[in-house]
Amino acid sequence: MLGGGNFKTQNKIFPGAYINFINHASTAVSFGDRGVVAIPMILSWGPEKEIFEVTAEEFQYNCKEIFGYPVEDAAMLPVRELFQNMKKGIFYRLNTGVHAFCDYGTARYSGKRGNNLMVVISKNVDDNSKYDVRILFAGKEIDVQTVSKTAELKDNSYVTFKKEVTLVENAGLAFAGGTDGSEITGEDYSEFLNAIESSSFQILCCPSQDDNVKALFAAFTKRMRDDVGVKFQTVFISIQRRIMKASYRWKMKPKRMRQVSSIGYQVLKQHVKLTKP
Repeated sequence: MLGGGNFKTQNKIFPGAYINFINHASTAVSFGDRGVVAIPMILSWGPEKEIFEVTAEEFQYNCKEIFGYPVEDAAMLPVRELFQNMKKGIFYRLNTGVHAFCDYGTARYSGKRGNNLMVVISKNVDDNSKYDVRILFAGKEIDVQTVSKTAELKDNSYVTFKKEVTLVENAGLAFAGGTDGSEITGEDYSEFLNAIESSSFQILCCPSQDDNVKALFAAFTKRMRDDVGVKFQTVFISIQRRIMKASYRWKMKPKRMRQVSSIGYQVLKQHVKLTKP
């Protein structure tokens, strides 16, 4: 092109073609791939023995549906600490328990949190041949359906209804029988590691204080790094609440590494405290 140089306005006097390239403004914020944490937990609600991913937004708005508690509840402290510095969590429920139930349905997930469910049945004020079936969770209404028989009830995120029983008015029928299950063993942690092997994450948390379990996590980290070529940081907690770093992502800056270790310490400390027998 004749003239040459850079320009922002058409003020050139030399003949020739002048072309000014302008990039289109981005319509969304671009996020990196970092900020994903994998952690096994002992929970009182949620899917058993399978990984489930939760983003920061989902945790903020759907915490009760996912974990069984509102986001501000003390039981959610370990998870809140995690989401201070991560964008997505890969969770795995270690324990398998018993589902709470009543005459009209069964809790969707096992665990003692299901005992906080209640079904309230009353006549519909507009149609006396129908019933209003309300589901309460920890005293708050989460679902209401107007039906003439139980076969018309639709399962929701909290309850699987029994379709063969007869609807009868009541003042509130509580669910019961839900338990969190037996003690966690090293085999449960081994199943977790097998489940997350194909997942992508930067931080792996080990909430167990058992030396055999910690050795299992360390061996998994070493194998993934040396044999598979996948690098991530694994965070442990000792009886003295000290954090040890089993592996490092080589390009991680020291400041960021300290932040991750600090958060890992707080999360694991609270998790051990809340799940201690």
